[in-house]
Amino acid sequence: MNLSCRFRNSIIRFSIRQLSMLFLAAGLLVYLSFGRDVRADPFPGNDLYIANDSVHTFCISNGYAANEVYEYDESVARYAMSVLADTTNMTVLEVACSAQTDIRWTTANLENSIRGIYSCDTMLRGECYSSLIVLDFRQLDLIDSMRSTNPAWNRWLDRRKTAVHEVGHSVGLDHDTVSAMRQGPIGSAAVEWRTYSSHDIGHINSRRPTTPPTTTTVPPTTTRPIAPPSSK
Repeated sequence: MNLSCRFRNSIIRFSIRQLSMLFLAAGLLVYLSFGRDVRADPFPGNDLYIANDSVHTFCISNGYAANEVYEYDESVARYAMSVLADTTNMTVLEVACSAQTDIRWTTANLENSIRGIYSCDTMLRGECYSSLIVLDFRQLDLIDSMRSTNPAWNRWLDRRKTAVHEVGHSVGLDHDTVSAMRQGPIGSAAVEWRTYSSHDIGHINSRRPTTPPTTTTVPPTTTRPIAPPSSK
């Protein structure tokens, strides 16, 4: 084989290697742009469960001891439940507390600067039948007071953002960075931090597509004192 043929064959082999590497890089870019996001956003989220049916009942526990500073505002829980009712196909009903209630709301002093927490009490076949949401209003209000020049306004925002966040967990939503499912406090009054992303709403509705139209009656706002520090 003469020198020109060898040179031409070397160029062809080099070009093929370049094209192979180009396609490999393109495939990796697609994976990083789409595949990783899908893998990071499972539904239901890790260690979470979907609601057992399309009717999400809730109650507000009334076992609170008196405290002279912090008050448990029931409108925060009702606001969060209304967001679920108004943005998804789920029906939301306030009921008397029982072992069958989907969400029981209460307050406590949580450890490690935790602002709110959701836990499923009764789970069967990947569905949650009864759960508890605990809010720590001391922690919510403390963070806001230290961060903002208008603590009362941010307290209103963060209380509701956190409540909506925990309700999201009750229907299987994991954390994200674009909605109320973002972790931690917020520094914006934009409504997206107090609702769910269209992506997550699609997840919820795809599991409960035949729910009848939702009507939510929100009783007048009342307040109860937050529980004092636990003795444990």
